[in-house]
Amino acid sequence: MPETATTPLAHRRQYLGFILGPLVMISLLTLSPPTGLDIAAWQTAAITLLMAIWWITEALPIPVTALLPLVLFPLLGIADIQETAIPYANPLIFLFMGGFIIALAIERCGLHRRLAYCILSCMGISPAATLGGFMVVSAFLSLWISNTATTMLMLPIACSVIEGLRGTKAAAPLSSPFAVALLLGIAYSASIGGLGTLVGTVPNALLAGFVLETYGFELGFAEWMLLAAPFLLVLLVFAWFMLTQVVFSGFHREHGDQRVPMRQALRQLGPVSRAERRVTMVFALVAILWLLRPLIATLAPNVALNDPGIALFGAMLLFLIPLDWRRGRFLMDWKTAEQLPWGTLLLFGGGLSLAASINNTGLASWLGGNLTLLSGLPAWLILLGIVAVVIFLTELTSNTATTSIFLPILGSVALSLGQPPLQLLIPVTLAVSCAFMMPVATPPNAIVFGTGLVSIPQMARAGFYLNLASMIIITGVSYWWVPVLFTSPLP
Repeated sequence: MPETATTPLAHRRQYLGFILGPLVMISLLTLSPPTGLDIAAWQTAAITLLMAIWWITEALPIPVTALLPLVLFPLLGIADIQETAIPYANPLIFLFMGGFIIALAIERCGLHRRLAYCILSCMGISPAATLGGFMVVSAFLSLWISNTATTMLMLPIACSVIEGLRGTKAAAPLSSPFAVALLLGIAYSASIGGLGTLVGTVPNALLAGFVLETYGFELGFAEWMLLAAPFLLVLLVFAWFMLTQVVFSGFHREHGDQRVPMRQALRQLGPVSRAERRVTMVFALVAILWLLRPLIATLAPNVALNDPGIALFGAMLLFLIPLDWRRGRFLMDWKTAEQLPWGTLLLFGGGLSLAASINNTGLASWLGGNLTLLSGLPAWLILLGIVAVVIFLTELTSNTATTSIFLPILGSVALSLGQPPLQLLIPVTLAVSCAFMMPVATPPNAIVFGTGLVSIPQMARAGFYLNLASMIIITGVSYWWVPVLFTSPLP
């Protein structure tokens, strides 16, 4: 994801994008479309380039750019406002909305902090074990709450550990292997953990929404977890091994048992509160329904359960279950719910609307047909090449914007190559969340870089190893595991 800091470089980039985007769009609109492409598809290509440039340069806020289809598609006659607006109410948006409200309830009652201290109080026997504990907690929390919130939660806990080992923050220099490994471990595992569920990160849900709209295929919560679990676990273990044994192996000399400080912090939280217990019950109910929905559909076919409905059911329960009936306090209130990342929901809708137009106008089919030269290459090599391009592209671009542009194109490319679309769409979706080298690549990277304890060369070195591992693991999972899970020809 691009940086959002108001630096001179960022200002120049925004100014360049603000001018370049409309110039590119207008230039294309004044030209005749290529052979085999009608005017609506050509206009969609022009708007796609405008949105891509503005997303990359952040000439406008990213969610604002996502609203362009609502203005430009009807204006140019590509689609009417009703057709353009439908993707902004995609069911997967409500899955995210419900998931965000549940995550806010978890943060509001402090349940995530208690969970973090509980796990770390058991795993902090050595620096390597402490790092592993932080990574496990970060990855697990990131399954359910945003990568950014996870990193923001874990960062002060990590800084207290670094301070405890070094005596003071000033004594923990930039080159401290343990400090750097711990902070990078949190950032990397927050990004990796988000891959594990449909609500973990926006591109996952964007894929589910795209295949539902385009192919009528419902990619459920349980199916996605089964798909992503092998990749998540292997990459998380590799990241820990790489940080402890390869890149920053010197921190094994920095001894320190962190179990006692974590237990002290856990005791300071006091006994489990009523709010924590009740939020845990709602969260557990929602998770169980998500996981058992395919079984429930088999046993009770008349019960039309769906993942967005389950998420909203859990969110509504939070508004209905009292915390203090006499004072009119409930597990969730609207003031807290207003903290929902509405911009993310708009970005989700804009991405789906753009993808729908790329498909419906024939632009995706035209692009796919012009890439048939790839048909002579082995399938694994095509996968590896696409994954590599996407991973390194996302070091500088928004992962959601990249997903929105690539999904419809690669869906058609897959069909032109005679491959199931999911075999290309899934690796792209995983790859956009696997940019680990640069501070601007993801919010977790930017957050830990902001501590001043991690340099860009340190992050780039560790991230490069992880990028390469991601390329290999994603290619392997997509080549061997995806066909096992999804046996139908489409997708």
